Amino acid sequence: MKEAGLDIANTMITNADNQDFVIDRYGLTGRIWNDAKNAFDDEQIRIINNLLCFTSDGWQHTRLALGKIYYYEDIDETGQGQWKWDYGLNAEVLISRLILSEMLKIYNKSGTYSITDKGFFIDYKNNTIEINAMEPSLTISKKENGIKHIYMRYSPADGLIIDGTGKFSGMVLV
Repeated sequence: MKEAGLDIANTMITNADNQDFVIDRYGLTGRIWNDAKNAFDDEQIRIINNLLCFTSDGWQHTRLALGKIYYYEDIDETGQGQWKWDYGLNAEVLISRLILSEMLKIYNKSGTYSITDKGFFIDYKNNTIEINAMEPSLTISKKENGIKHIYMRYSPADGLIIDGTGKFSGMVLV
């Protein structure tokens, strides 16, 4: 999949025609002239001092930004976070053979999935599943009125705890 996409990109670069690049006070803008429309295509690239961006709609929206970007970073498990500036990549699609990172966060309609130095977390609304490989432990919990209620927890040190009572209730172990 990755190689096919790179091969197509290589073909596009080597067969490019009607390219136009302008350097002015707005930075460097790259675009292609469309003879049929007698105008430049909406798909363009622009580079400024610390940012490279691509658009597909004539700069109504940016589709990819590489450089100094603005993003939301979670601070803790309560979801309280902050907007911050940093150097990175913001793109609609990322295809790679390898991603090396200290943290990974995925946000979608089914919840938040994160890998941090504290473990692997799955959060949806007030429900959480935590896997901590250092301890090691597995915890399933829910926040109710701001209080974390543990439904199930397993660790070699504590054994299996169900519903916070230490009793097996509503569960069959095979």
